[in-house]
Amino acid sequence: DNRGGLKDLQEGTEVVPGIHYLGQCGIQTILNTFTVAYCGSGVPIAQVEKKIGIASKRIGFLGVDALLTSEWPRGIEAQVDTTWLQEYGVLPHAIGGRAEALAAILCRPRYHIAGTHNIF
Repeated sequence: DNRGGLKDLQEGTEVVPGIHYLGQCGIQTILNTFTVAYCGSGVPIAQVEKKIGIASKRIGFLGVDALLTSEWPRGIEAQVDTTWLQEYGVLPHAIGGRAEALAAILCRPRYHIAGTHNIF
């Protein structure tokens, strides 16, 4: 019973069988070969530089399989067609986080999954 919530958990803690708490920011390999980077809401840029930046500078680093963020990266509207977002009431130029943008640049994800604005 963890009445304190996720903030009290250590990175990598198994919450229930088969479900692990990744943490706020970092890169982990799961299932022996699947590499996932993650960046939670409100993570300082310095933490992204430390946790993801260091890993991304290792010799042989080719990027991660997936990047999980709670916010879209700042500047996403410059890279992809986002006109369809307006149908959902989302203004692309008004969303996005700088830490998430840095995480995406550093870890070079194959897939990026963001979980806010009800747009996935």
